Amino acid sequence: MSVNHVRIDAAPDDVFRILRAAERYADWIYGAKVVRDVDQGWPGVNAAFHHTVSMGLLRCKDSTKILEIDAPHRLVLEARMRPFGVAHVIVTVTPVGAGVRVTMEEKVVSGHFFRPKRWLEPLLALRNAISLRRLKVLVEGEL
Repeated sequence: MSVNHVRIDAAPDDVFRILRAAERYADWIYGAKVVRDVDQGWPGVNAAFHHTVSMGLLRCKDSTKILEIDAPHRLVLEARMRPFGVAHVIVTVTPVGAGVRVTMEEKVVSGHFFRPKRWLEPLLALRNAISLRRLKVLVEGEL
């Protein structure tokens, strides 16, 4: 499992404004190239956005759906990049002083491509660190 953190000088609602905006995921998730469509029920449980993900030579069209949402504190997603893998991503937003600490945990739950995991964990950690820095820039830039 990969666990990353970033401090953002914003309120929890400011962070969740970006997390709720499915069309913005390609702006901050490293490797996401485009959001092609968003389910009408977004950001509700089981609603999804449909994306194209590209990492190196790998290019995949799939979707990410909400498993749990407790705005503005917690969001649990199922990110799919099938047939390569499926991951659960937990984003928590915790108030810290005048800002927040955003934690992103990602765990691969299926996919033979992503085994053995010992080489995957550092790659996920790097990608998620970049993604959280991008999220910070977006949130703080919109204040």
